[in-house]
Amino acid sequence: MTIKRKPYIREIKSDWWRKNNFYKLYMMRECTSIFQIWFSFLVLYGIFMLKNGEKSWFIFINFLNNPIVYIINTITLIAMLIHTITWFNLVPKAINIIINDIKISEKTITKFFWGITMLLAAIILIVLL
Repeated sequence: MTIKRKPYIREIKSDWWRKNNFYKLYMMRECTSIFQIWFSFLVLYGIFMLKNGEKSWFIFINFLNNPIVYIINTITLIAMLIHTITWFNLVPKAINIIINDIKISEKTITKFFWGITMLLAAIILIVLL
């Protein structure tokens, strides 16, 4: 004999993630990808305009001087800084470095990644200047 019952399906509201700070931070970090898409398209647009000659390049420069583009780029910079900070704080949870049976602390790993970032940023600035 079989019993025909409806299976229990727990109701999940669309705002379930708002009740936990971990998920709020996760969603904020994931939303930064929208601004990264903007920046990628902006760089591609600049490359194509540079390829098309001096006149096209100046059109691109004028586009960048638009106040709305300044605001969007400032928001993009802030979003990328948030993404970088939260990502570097997550790296030690994904990487387990053990040297001579000694586990490297999370703070050391995070500082190492920030050091590499600062070193690369300094090298890029030196090359550009």
